[in-house]
Amino acid sequence: MIKVLIRAFPAVFLVWISALLAQEGMPKEPFKVFDRKSKEPVEITSERLSADLSQNKITFSGNVIVRQGIRVIYADSLDALYEEGGDLKSIFATGNVKMTAKDSFATGEKLNWDNEKQTVRLWGNPRLIQGRQIIIGDEMLFFVKEDRLTVSRPQIEWLPEKEGSGKKGRDGRKK
Repeated sequence: MIKVLIRAFPAVFLVWISALLAQEGMPKEPFKVFDRKSKEPVEITSERLSADLSQNKITFSGNVIVRQGIRVIYADSLDALYEEGGDLKSIFATGNVKMTAKDSFATGEKLNWDNEKQTVRLWGNPRLIQGRQIIIGDEMLFFVKEDRLTVSRPQIEWLPEKEGSGKKGRDGRKK
């Protein structure tokens, strides 16, 4: 198993979905980028690592796990393309892509993060879940700077509250 700890390397290449849906409905802040200024390191583990320095590409393959604090990405493989100076251009994760943080969870077969466009594309039966809310579609496209999500052929589901889980006011009654 290969284990890589990243602190100063441009960890911005790893995308995260931290707050998929607000309780009132659509996403307010659908994802965050792994924070390179965080005091927590970004840790990548995989079965293999391959670096093609002439192409500025690093490939992690076999049970890839990317972790920073509570944020975790799982994939079968992950390619990172970077500029000469080390700034990341894009990542492409494939195979059983899963992302988790707090009560958020997202899955799909492929994920592409483009640093220049500041977009994250998730496709291959993508699904976003937070709390009682689920979004399914053919493709999901997140615009990082705009805090905006588009979903092609969306299906949104709000699950009922569990009995006794509603918020109560000062008088003890449900709001």
